[in-house]
Amino acid sequence: MTDIPYRLVRSRRRTLALVITRQGILEVRAPLRLSPQAIEEFVDQKRDWIAARMAERERVVLPPFRWGNTVPFWGREVPVLPGEEACFDSGRFFLPQQAAGDWVRVRKALEPLYRKEAKARLSRLTEREVLRTGWNGGKVPPVHITGARTRWGSCSGRNSLNFSWRLMAAGEEEVRYVVIHELAHTQEHNHSPRFWALVEKACPAWRERRDQLRKTGLRLEREGWND
Repeated sequence: MTDIPYRLVRSRRRTLALVITRQGILEVRAPLRLSPQAIEEFVDQKRDWIAARMAERERVVLPPFRWGNTVPFWGREVPVLPGEEACFDSGRFFLPQQAAGDWVRVRKALEPLYRKEAKARLSRLTEREVLRTGWNGGKVPPVHITGARTRWGSCSGRNSLNFSWRLMAAGEEEVRYVVIHELAHTQEHNHSPRFWALVEKACPAWRERRDQLRKTGLRLEREGWND
């Protein structure tokens, strides 16, 4: 039995995941029927990762929100400015005056804009990669945008693709890797050597992209984007 304290959350998910909450609690998200022994072994195997993340999780203390402050988007720092309506235009976010106040309110107001951009950009990227690889029989699968906090993307049993709107905080090449990763699941619904061979062929720098995504995920966690 592991000596690492954690909170267990079971759901209909298919895989195990570890999340360190804003309050510094280690949360283990597990499938409904997975045995306690398997969960304990998983936590023990991730001991070093848990220790490193706990050390890094010190929350960033952000200054009060002011117009002109920036947010991460598509690998850049994009300013948030006052406007008549909420929109993304010419590389800038615009929000009505009443949407400002503090960062919690601003992030809530930005979410629909991130979702809109995610739908458009991820649909284009998916179509481009299907044409390039020929995966999924050359058919562009449906693309759905979700509010997932701990998974950048997923592929359903019917080969529809799901992506978190938070993925828009990453750079284009990192986003492209996630699209390739999920599209590869239309060929191999697993993480077998054959699956990773497909990913390697389509995105030789996938390891670097994955490492950068982890950094993006840590930043979003520290800055409260997952609240």
